[in-house]
Amino acid sequence: MDQLANRAQHHLQMVLSEWYAWLGRRALRKLDWMETPWWAKQIPGRLDIPWALKDLSKYKDNEAMLRLLHIAVDEAFLTSKGLDGLPDMTKLHETVTKLYESSK
Repeated sequence: MDQLANRAQHHLQMVLSEWYAWLGRRALRKLDWMETPWWAKQIPGRLDIPWALKDLSKYKDNEAMLRLLHIAVDEAFLTSKGLDGLPDMTKLHETVTKLYESSK
């Protein structure tokens, strides 16, 4: 369980980094930024969950906390799924789903 939590935390950090980088590149050109959907600009804020980024393994047995993380990741994953050019959230989604299901 600790390994799974550490993997999920790592994937969350990587996805956040990729989203901020992607948004940063979009912000360089006004037209690109204006064409960026509002929901895509909100994803990093939704995934910036301090306790999950800092020490997720402490919450590996807390079903309620993991449900909150799972909902945030699941919504971001489903919203961005299939759109070209967005950061890939597949590994994060799979790992957080496994972690959440194992906490039940």
